[in-house]
Amino acid sequence: MNLMTFGRGPVLATVATLLALSACGGETGSEASERDRTTTPTPSASATPNPWAQFRMTGLEAEQFANLRSMVRSANVTVLGTVLSGGPGERINDAEGSDVDTEVMIDLEVRVDEVLAGTLGKNSETVTVTFGPVPAADVSPAMWRPVVGEQSIFALRRAGAAIPGLAEKDPRVFAQNIYYVVYSKGLIDEEADKTAFPTADQDGFARKLRGQDFDTTLQQVRAAAR
Repeated sequence: MNLMTFGRGPVLATVATLLALSACGGETGSEASERDRTTTPTPSASATPNPWAQFRMTGLEAEQFANLRSMVRSANVTVLGTVLSGGPGERINDAEGSDVDTEVMIDLEVRVDEVLAGTLGKNSETVTVTFGPVPAADVSPAMWRPVVGEQSIFALRRAGAAIPGLAEKDPRVFAQNIYYVVYSKGLIDEEADKTAFPTADQDGFARKLRGQDFDTTLQQVRAAAR
């Protein structure tokens, strides 16, 4: 299942606009030179599938970054966090004639163990990270239960936040205080003490960093913010 982070409902309306800009050649600036157009998965070296793999985000992405530093410095906030719970979020109805397709965002409540870069909104203890949308018929606890308890690094964009050169601030969406992973390589997980990028293609800086000690990557993220 490929859960793209770009929804069409009010919360992520600005993200959908960014996606359209990207399709027309829009970029996030000179540091967004890397292209992630392929959706062909790379087999994992682990015998057990990473629980984040179902939230795979590669494909045509609105924001793209050539290296870890540029991604961290562009994100509104990057945190080391632990997933506490999950569930269905915003419902999106897409009507075409008499047919109505309903899709649902998946919201994860993430405890903020450490703010690695940037600043959070009004709640500094937890953050809501949204994924999707997915067909309403496919939504079940089996989607979020596997990641509950997982501690990962999340490079996040606050929905509705201004993005220089791409989007102006949307105060109504911004006030909802919901975040999404800024780039497919913005979810960095730990597998057996090593660095993994379970929601991204294993190219670009993911190829360079995957397999190194997770603590080393954590230090590099902290350093990127300086």
